Parts: sequence; C-alpha cells; structure tokens
Amino acid sequence: MPVTQLVHVDITVADLDRAIGFFRDGLGLDAGPVQSSQDARWNALLGLKAGTHMRTADICFDRETLRLAAFDPPGAPYPAPRASKIRGSST
Repeated sequence: MPVTQLVHVDITVADLDRAIGFFRDGLGLDAGPVQSSQDARWNALLGLKAGTHMRTADICFDRETLRLAAFDPPGAPYPAPRASKIRGSST
C-alpha cells in the first residue's frame, strides 16, 4: 500500500532548547511552545527507564510539522561511526 499522507516527523535531540534555536533563529521557522510529559506506558513502549521525562516542541513550516523531542534522563548515544576497509582497496 502506498503512503498517502505524512502526519508528522519526530526527531530526538540531545538539547531541545538549542535545537529550537537552530530551527527558529537559524532557519526562520515557527516554533511552538515546549510541552512536557511523563507517561509510564509510553516510556515502556519505547524501552525507556521508568520516570523518564519527555519535552517536545513542534517546528512548523508551510503545512508540515516536525516534532523535536528530548528525554531526561537521556538514552544511550548513537554508536560512533565505523570505518571499514573495502577488500582490494589500497587506501
């Protein structure tokens, strides 16, 4: 079945205030108010520790919405990029 609509996109960020500043001040997009939540069922669904607090803000442009989310305590960082050597490569 083809995708017919994209409701919104969520991006997890380490520093919500800094990310909002980038989209608002750097790119000139509208930022909605910061919302806070602490939902045990949502935390369990995402595999987060009990008591994890989530803060979100919507970034709006045209008719699209990008939701930024930050967690406290933060989750594990992304793994460091790995370099691999291609067989037969002299580099």
